[in-house]
Amino acid sequence: MRSDPARLPDPPQTRAPSVEGVAVILTAVAALMPTLLSAQGMIFVGVDVLGLAVAVALSLAVFLELALVSSALLARAAVFRGRSARADLVSTWVFSAISGMFSAAHELLGPAGEAGLRDWQPDARAALAAGVRVAAPLVAVWLWHRILTGDRHDRDTAPTRREAKRHRLMLAVATAGLDLQRVQHAQPNSRATLRAHRRLDRHHRALLKHIPATDKQLSGQLSQWLSEVGRVEHLAGHFASRDVVPNANARERLVPGRDLPADSAAAVDDPAARLEVAVALVRRDQTVSGQDVADAFTQRGWKATPRTGQRWLAKARTFLEASASG
Repeated sequence: MRSDPARLPDPPQTRAPSVEGVAVILTAVAALMPTLLSAQGMIFVGVDVLGLAVAVALSLAVFLELALVSSALLARAAVFRGRSARADLVSTWVFSAISGMFSAAHELLGPAGEAGLRDWQPDARAALAAGVRVAAPLVAVWLWHRILTGDRHDRDTAPTRREAKRHRLMLAVATAGLDLQRVQHAQPNSRATLRAHRRLDRHHRALLKHIPATDKQLSGQLSQWLSEVGRVEHLAGHFASRDVVPNANARERLVPGRDLPADSAAAVDDPAARLEVAVALVRRDQTVSGQDVADAFTQRGWKATPRTGQRWLAKARTFLEASASG
């Protein structure tokens, strides 16, 4: 009998998937606001201070913000693929600081003088506005960094897809080996045995395509899987032994009429003998059935059906009632 390899249980997650998705969406929305604020400040700096055309200043602001967004996405992709995301994370902090400082410069520069030159205006309002423009993108990067920290934790505590596939393939090989052992024991040299051999060979080849045969851990891990899957035979034997009658005497007592004396008149198949067996069964157990009487007759080599047993059971009860009244 073929057993399909069971799927491994899903790895435990420290956060519910729905909560994680909502957190990512909220972080992206929150990062959009400081991105627009920084882009606005950089455009004003490009037009008012650097004297750039509006299109050029807009392109410069978009370029810096896209570099920031790209670094953030590359960092998350690196975490999911198991690569180091350090360079991309550092880039997000650097680009956020640059865009924040360029945006804050617009607040710190005063109006143009007679010569067209601008001076710094270190007043409280300008300092507060500049602080907001610098802090907003940094807070957004910090939120994104926290999301990536959670993703990295989930990845470190849960098996990767490659590990999960490795486990499934090993379970398939171990299950196919157990099936082959069962078929060889039940039907040696049969077509079922040949099919089990082919199935084991197919699963083993699939495992070797995924894991090189030179892998030093392959042999040990496969042996552990074979041992654990084969343990089910011991479990089945353990539970089956609890339902088996422990000795022959107890097993014989389960057969109605087996304990009747063999040297009595009941040893001969005649009406008197049948009545004696039926009467003995009724005296021993008032709840005896016609099937029990028929089984007792069959054990003595007498032909009997459940209907025959029911008829003799009625005769035995009538005989006992007559004996009691007499």
